[in-house]
Amino acid sequence: NEEVAEYLKLPRITWEEVRSETYQTRTFEILKEANCILKDDHFVYTSGDHGPVYVAKDKLSINPIALDEIGMMMADLCKHLPIDTVVAPAVGAIALGHIVAKYLSYYTGKTINSVYFEKSEEFAHNGEEKFKITRGFEVLVTGKNIMVVEDISNSGGSAKRIMNCVSEADGIPIGTVVVCNRGNVKPEDIKEGTELVNLSKVTMEKFPEENCPLCLSNVQINTTFGHGKKFLSTRN
Repeated sequence: NEEVAEYLKLPRITWEEVRSETYQTRTFEILKEANCILKDDHFVYTSGDHGPVYVAKDKLSINPIALDEIGMMMADLCKHLPIDTVVAPAVGAIALGHIVAKYLSYYTGKTINSVYFEKSEEFAHNGEEKFKITRGFEVLVTGKNIMVVEDISNSGGSAKRIMNCVSEADGIPIGTVVVCNRGNVKPEDIKEGTELVNLSKVTMEKFPEENCPLCLSNVQINTTFGHGKKFLSTRN
């Protein structure tokens, strides 16, 4: 009875208080098991910066069980939002978008649709790639509350371009959910007034090309993962 009395004095910890930390730990375990975290190499990121570490998201996509668990956790973290449609960039995040929408449908009791945006042949004035809505997906975007699903967020640029595409189609962007925020991306980096839900966060070194110590040390650029191949093609 004394032990029970002492136990009852302990502070109560709810699942909501430990959910995010638990999910982050599990996400890192899954990424490690799938050999997604590559270290001690020379990578070029989407933003154009360079660095020694890369999260190879494609290694995760070949494992349907691991990908399903990742999508379940992402959906659980954003189920409080009034989501109508999940949007993912083609092609890498399409499967993940479908899984997130599936679990959101289970959690909310209504059908959450999942669509994807394709890269456009047009470019913005600053040279950034644009996304476009095709295949009649406009009817699932216009006037709907949209949640963007991303795998890895380095600068938030990809999600931002999708948000712009949603707005142009008169959709209502309400948030972004990402597997791993590795660039310290903030909600305002994507779109003001929207939420950013991170399944996990990690800080990795990155350097501008002109100040990259890996370049200065002549470390060979990885052309299998990241944007190294495209980067080197512009230097030839």
